Amino acid sequence: MNKHLTSENGVNKLHTAFIFLLGQQDYNSITIKQITKAAGMNRTTYYLFYNNKLELARDICNTFLDDYIEIFMKSFGGYDINTKVLIKDAFYNLRKNKKMLLGLWSIQESSFSPYVQMQESIKNSIYDYLVNHHIKMLYEGSELFFAELYAANVMATVKWWITNEDYSFESIYQTIYVCTEKGVLQLLKK
Repeated sequence: MNKHLTSENGVNKLHTAFIFLLGQQDYNSITIKQITKAAGMNRTTYYLFYNNKLELARDICNTFLDDYIEIFMKSFGGYDINTKVLIKDAFYNLRKNKKMLLGLWSIQESSFSPYVQMQESIKNSIYDYLVNHHIKMLYEGSELFFAELYAANVMATVKWWITNEDYSFESIYQTIYVCTEKGVLQLLKK
């Protein structure tokens, strides 16, 4: 192994190579040989980090999720100028990562669907937030339903945003605001 190849550097190279390949071809047709060639490393080095292609896909998805769950949770529960800036930055970063997201979402393994995993992570984060902050629901016991609605709304909005580049952030933000304030947040007790 190249002594200048750190663990973090190696993982980043594999992530970058895999994301590049996802933008070029179907997940099922990508081989570890192609990934290692695009990353500029050998197969032996690949196996120091991952046992298979699915592990690499899961790691990329988890890395991406960690960043975005934090942003969504910071924006949950209020709409002020700071929230708008956070959401705007997140949405433009989503567009920047369009190829990666669409590539990940094309993976439909029986045990792994990145789209479903992202939606589940958002749902779980919202549910935990509601429970941990003792937020009361309009309909007793509907926290999980609220979390599922919120997560589905977020994922639908993200997917729509990255595939419809003709719309400005202002127009999508107003739609998000109205849908959230007049829609799912109406399930919370005031």
